Amino acid sequence: MSSENRYQWLFRKSPALSVSLDQDGLILDASDAWLTRFGYGRDELAALRPQDLSSPESARRIVEDYMPLLRRVGCLTDVPIDLVTKAGETVACLANAVVEWEEDSGDYVLTVAVYTEIGAEARIEQHYRDLYRDTPAMLHTVDSEGRIVYVSDRWLTKLGYRREEVIGRNIADFMAADSVE
Repeated sequence: MSSENRYQWLFRKSPALSVSLDQDGLILDASDAWLTRFGYGRDELAALRPQDLSSPESARRIVEDYMPLLRRVGCLTDVPIDLVTKAGETVACLANAVVEWEEDSGDYVLTVAVYTEIGAEARIEQHYRDLYRDTPAMLHTVDSEGRIVYVSDRWLTKLGYRREEVIGRNIADFMAADSVE
């Protein structure tokens, strides 16, 4: 078995709910566990993106929040996404994704995303994230390296940015020069 065939076999037989995506975000392959849980055949996934298989709110978050962050930092950790099975069941998940970059050119090659089903506690947390986003206050949250991971709609409106322009950027990029030390 060639190393490429071995990789494909390992990916498909993994018990994880995982998909691989091309540089345009189209699904290239899915693990057998993912296909079984969501009720799709491998051939049905051609020309689909995760946002095509998500709830409308999750699709919006994928496009506006998660994809810009993934392109900037190369990974996502425990981001909430509601996927919809072929039968119409909404499945609350946390997604983890990592990007593979071409070493020489730095070009985007592939993304692998792994989904974990979540329970009621995580859904409550998502509800609070949605409240945070919709609050009338100018709020932002940064990670340990100062990169913006969440921002309220009011923050965006007042400062005149689109979400995809700020997610993943350092907060210092948005502060007055005399405020940064």
